[in-house]
Amino acid sequence: RFTVRLTGCAADELGLVRAQGTIRNDSSSEQTYEVEVVLEDASGTRVDSSSDYVSDLPAGGLAAWEATSFDSSARRCAQPTVEVSEY
Repeated sequence: RFTVRLTGCAADELGLVRAQGTIRNDSSSEQTYEVEVVLEDASGTRVDSSSDYVSDLPAGGLAAWEATSFDSSARRCAQPTVEVSEY
């Protein structure tokens, strides 16, 4: 269980699209998460995806994540998806 938020999605001065957000561990144990963001062009077509890992997030903990796309046609970010890795 988790709560993930996309808080920003914008191109930087180099033209790289950076998706940023937070994830909160709503479970009762430490978790590792992979947050993946699909990046779309201006018409909404998927052009790339990027991910970030948040490791060993304690129960109730909140962490920032950031995923970067090097595809110059990326213009917007879809709602992130999350995979939970249990070790």
